[in-house]
Amino acid sequence: MSEKVARYLRHRNKPFVILGIKAMNDTMKTCYQQLNTFVDHYLDALRL
Repeated sequence: MSEKVARYLRHRNKPFVILGIKAMNDTMKTCYQQLNTFVDHYLDALRL
């Protein structure tokens, strides 16, 4: 599996792969932050 990824990264579309990974990381971070905020609000609501 890692060999396939390494071969793919060595390919000529390397910048696109890096951009895709970066975009995915940003999306994951945003989703995670939103989830944390939601959980915080939910716990606050349960306390009321």
